[in-house]
Amino acid sequence: MKKLFGNRIFVLILSITVSLSVILGVVNATKTKSTIMANIAMVTITPIQNACSWIGQKVGGFFGYFDDMDEIKSENEKIKTENRKLEIDKQRIEKVTKENEELRSMLLLKEAYPELELTAAEIVSRSASNWYEGFVIDKGSTDGLKIGQGVVTADNVLVGRISDIGSTWARVTAITDAEHNAGAVIVRSGDMGVIEGDAALGKDGKCKLSFISKNNDIVVGDYLETSGLGGVYPKGIEIGKVVEIKSEIEGISQYAVVEISVDIERISKVMVVRNTIEEPGK
Repeated sequence: MKKLFGNRIFVLILSITVSLSVILGVVNATKTKSTIMANIAMVTITPIQNACSWIGQKVGGFFGYFDDMDEIKSENEKIKTENRKLEIDKQRIEKVTKENEELRSMLLLKEAYPELELTAAEIVSRSASNWYEGFVIDKGSTDGLKIGQGVVTADNVLVGRISDIGSTWARVTAITDAEHNAGAVIVRSGDMGVIEGDAALGKDGKCKLSFISKNNDIVVGDYLETSGLGGVYPKGIEIGKVVEIKSEIEGISQYAVVEISVDIERISKVMVVRNTIEEPGK
């Protein structure tokens, strides 16, 4: 449509120009007879010529504007495509960097606990509604895993333990699950208790430290680690931080609400402790 309209304008301008040229030719041929007539013709024709020239320039500029806009749009699309590719490359680099950091952490964990037999595994599925109760990993009995073995992160934070298993998979019950419990110790004071999962607290990434008396030295901000008692987890694995202390059984005892140090919803890799000992290094 744009080209058709442009062609019509061009034909109109060309017709006017040709007509004017004919008139000028006639005037020049008869100028010896009538100089006055030639002057009159030139006075009449010159403004028309100027107008035609101006119209031609404006029409050309008008359609040139659309050509420029098409070119700008094309360049913008190219820039958007390049930016999208750069963003994808950036995310890939971030993923590889994170994986490398996790691998380094795993190596450091093995160096810190050389007596532990550790198997790296990836999380392959989890419940969208009950993510805090546990997940499934891609290693199983053929990899030497067994029910009851502890599961930690690469930076030595408690996650849970294996509760069900197949040849190539295993289900991990998280420490926030109501069925989970483990011996714990307050890092600052050395007082002990039992870390237990809780259905209500688990949704917020929390659990509770039970069986602590009024005489126990515990305050908000204290960190907890595994005690090594019970034969499931080695001693010294980080659990979380005390965020609240509450009384129970008519004030005779108390329990602490603990915010766990691992984000169970976001982790993708874990380490399974295939052997269990009470105190690493003994």
